[in-house]
Amino acid sequence: MNGDRRPAGTIGLFALIGFGVLATLFAFGDARNTARQDDRRAASLAAAQIGGSLELTVAAVRGADALVTDGVVDTEEFTAFADGVIEDSLYTALAFAKVVDLEDRADFVSLTGIEIRDTDGAGGFVPAPSRPRSIVVVDVHPRTSSTREIVGFDVAGEPVRQRATVKAATSPTPVLSDRTATATRADAGLSVVNAVRTPDGTVVGFVTSGIRVEDVVASAGVPTGMDFGLWMDGQLLTRGAPTTGATSTFTVAGRTFEVRVGSGSQMALALPSLIACGTIALAVAVVVATRRERRQQRRLARLAHYNWGIAQLAQSLASSNETERMLSDLGSRTGEILDDAFVIVARRALDDPSVVLVDVASPSLSEASKDWLVGGPVSTTLDTGAPSSNARLDDEFVPVGSMVCVPLRFSGGFTFGALVFAWRESLSPSEIDERSDAATTVAELASAVFERAAVVSVVRTGAEQLSAFAQSLAASHTSDDVTAAVSEFVPGILNAESAHLVVDVDPSPDEWPDDGALRRLIVDSDAQSRGVITVRWRPA
Repeated sequence: MNGDRRPAGTIGLFALIGFGVLATLFAFGDARNTARQDDRRAASLAAAQIGGSLELTVAAVRGADALVTDGVVDTEEFTAFADGVIEDSLYTALAFAKVVDLEDRADFVSLTGIEIRDTDGAGGFVPAPSRPRSIVVVDVHPRTSSTREIVGFDVAGEPVRQRATVKAATSPTPVLSDRTATATRADAGLSVVNAVRTPDGTVVGFVTSGIRVEDVVASAGVPTGMDFGLWMDGQLLTRGAPTTGATSTFTVAGRTFEVRVGSGSQMALALPSLIACGTIALAVAVVVATRRERRQQRRLARLAHYNWGIAQLAQSLASSNETERMLSDLGSRTGEILDDAFVIVARRALDDPSVVLVDVASPSLSEASKDWLVGGPVSTTLDTGAPSSNARLDDEFVPVGSMVCVPLRFSGGFTFGALVFAWRESLSPSEIDERSDAATTVAELASAVFERAAVVSVVRTGAEQLSAFAQSLAASHTSDDVTAAVSEFVPGILNAESAHLVVDVDPSPDEWPDDGALRRLIVDSDAQSRGVITVRWRPA
């Protein structure tokens, strides 16, 4: 009998190995869940960032018809237009391409001295053959050693760009091309084309520019080390793409984009460390105390619950560009995610940032508790931009035991609101830490959707106003018509309080009052001052 007994040390070793295997499984599963959540969050944020950048970039070339109100697109007008387009977009240059029919080709070359050329597909150019209709780049801004090379480039000689011009000729809005190569560097890119029409609707040319895919990807803000892929209408735009990870879609200019973000390579690199750390951690936990193991299991269960709930919320928010829908989701879902918490969503008022507006407040939260949370933690977070929490609130007038308050921020860092979670019972510091981490993740998702909704709203409103402004100017016949158009449309385009144009005055800029308004001289084609435009913004 004694010969069949195994030494106690051997049994302990086998037990420790078994615990190590369990630890590895728990650690790897926890890390994998965290990686999946990171993928979803990164994909949602990348879609919001790229979607906003592309939306602004495509909309920037609207209003090009204003270039030809006098029948001619001159260099000065085009340069001023191009400066504004490039400033708020992913473009590095803007080109104007003129329509040249075959019967006019010889006269065009003779008068302009421009040689009509095709791209060779490798960043160079070759002489272009005769075509029934050419679309020739006659001006580009800024003029540099590289951009100067595209003057004379026949857009009609490149199939992808040609299809985009055909579509743009009948489209009231700018057109985004299929995947193509940039003209001077042969990098993967997209082309944006917008027709330039005379007041009678005749297309005389196109404003166009290319966007490098690398620049689009750079705007996504994907953390270093994560795998990333970008598709447009099912066509892969990037050089490579992860086979696993989280995806998010958005639409710009009638094109459907999909981003996929995966942390698979990071997980592979981290696996040895996870195995070692997990083995040691759980083995020690089992040896030290069974009770500690139970606490760890409960913690993992809570984290799994938070991760699952946040993942569902992220999927719901990812497709939302509407503030009201997002607020509804935040109010109905986040309380359940964080253990039936009370929820408050508060933001600064647009017209007066010192005023705090409460968008969402759990109906079961008492008015006293809401007023205390808004007047205290929310106001402090809005002022400082820092999160705050309290595991134990001992105020007899506030029937709330614990709370977490996290900021809502735009990508530029501006704190525009705050998100509060509160519980009836007092929580331990470790429980507050776990809830703070989950609350921060929810706030990041909500902030991205708020920003995306704001960008879409501003772009749509500004683009509509800019197009209407251009049409109004095209139909103007007197100075009074132009003055009225400025007052009506410019405030909406620039998100300003007011805009006024005064004509037939010539004040020196030294005489302008220092009242915070923006003033610019208006000059005619002879560089003679015709008046002053004044734009004012609210203090916000």
